[in-house]
Amino acid sequence: MARRNDELLFIAWSRLSRRTIQLASHLGAELLFIEDKPPYIRAWLQSKNIIERKHNKLKTVILQLPQGPLLLEAVILKNKYGFKLVADVHTGFIVYDSLRGFVLNGPFTKLLDKCDLVIVHNDHIKQYIRKLYGIDKKLITVYDPLPVVPRRLEKPKHLEEVEGGNFIVFPASWNLDEPLEYVISEYLSSKISSSYKLVITGKPRAKIFKKIEKLRTSSIILTGYLPWRQYYWLLANAKAIIAATKREYTILSAVWEGAASQTPLIVSRTRTLEELLRGKVLFFELRRGSLAEVLDQLDELAPAMREKTQLLKHYLLTLSRKSLKELSSIIS
Repeated sequence: MARRNDELLFIAWSRLSRRTIQLASHLGAELLFIEDKPPYIRAWLQSKNIIERKHNKLKTVILQLPQGPLLLEAVILKNKYGFKLVADVHTGFIVYDSLRGFVLNGPFTKLLDKCDLVIVHNDHIKQYIRKLYGIDKKLITVYDPLPVVPRRLEKPKHLEEVEGGNFIVFPASWNLDEPLEYVISEYLSSKISSSYKLVITGKPRAKIFKKIEKLRTSSIILTGYLPWRQYYWLLANAKAIIAATKREYTILSAVWEGAASQTPLIVSRTRTLEELLRGKVLFFELRRGSLAEVLDQLDELAPAMREKTQLLKHYLLTLSRKSLKELSSIIS
């Protein structure tokens, strides 16, 4: 954790990511999180008031994107007060799973060119942005900091049927890019569903919950929101962790959390994930039978995969430290 720097302000609207918390801590930036929904009127007014109050000290404002209106507001205030503007572009800002995502963010993407620095999560999305918007010199990859696993873990008391090693966990954000129905169907069609439970974390979203509730059996457990000590107990004690997305250009939080917990990872194959994780995880395709086939080999492959997960942890830690050092040198 860096010493607090009053010249840096990190702003996030709507949802606060672990990445943002850790980046702000690493840089010593003040973190302003405003929980709001579209059209973000309250968030706009609060951000504006705070920047205007601090503008004499502020040298750099960093944004967690998406939330296109946040970028628009920051560009307007940058032109007025002259601070440097940095955008940390999450995949959802430029890759859309729904018309809603496009409407909320699409009109604002060209404003990235007004930023002094654009941060992305991996080299694949950096190439995509470079090609799409012509941004080059002020575009860098910064990998997530590796999560710090709590020293004292705590088994969730309401999950009595879960014991160490008798379950597989799917850390879910319940976003549209996660193939929840596919994962459940594949698990139920696998042979190991009779001996391993499937634990799905996160707070269910109503529309998605209705779809998967029709598939759910007693061997599928929904945990709801869990405190970190309990969440990481699940990760550390699982037979394996499933990390799955239908979206290209993204690196899932579950990959970093699984590596930090040193638990074998089963990951959906995309170009981005394969390039980063090749040889260190088990991959599956988003087609019928692929995940079930991997799950049925789990008992045989798990010991070797634990060794590979240790290598993955070291590899991701090295990437993260190197990119964070570069970011610090640019912003400081």
